[in-house]
Amino acid sequence: MHDKRIIKISILTLIINIKSMKTNIINIDSETLSGKPVFKETRVPIKNLFDYIETGETLETFLKDFPSVTKVKAVSFLKSTEQNVP
Repeated sequence: MHDKRIIKISILTLIINIKSMKTNIINIDSETLSGKPVFKETRVPIKNLFDYIETGETLETFLKDFPSVTKVKAVSFLKSTEQNVP
């Protein structure tokens, strides 16, 4: 249970930091999913990737379930967030 709390806090921290990230990987637009951070050129919330990771799913499963997200985008996003994870 403690691990899930840490993951949720980390996700919230990342989402807050996403707004300041200078990247071509994410999009935040009030007209797309009420301003939730999504992978650029998709309607797939960034949070979905973290939900998959939190439940033990693989990146390959996520990419299969959300084909509009490229592997390059997903991996680039994860690498760009590494420094923000405690």
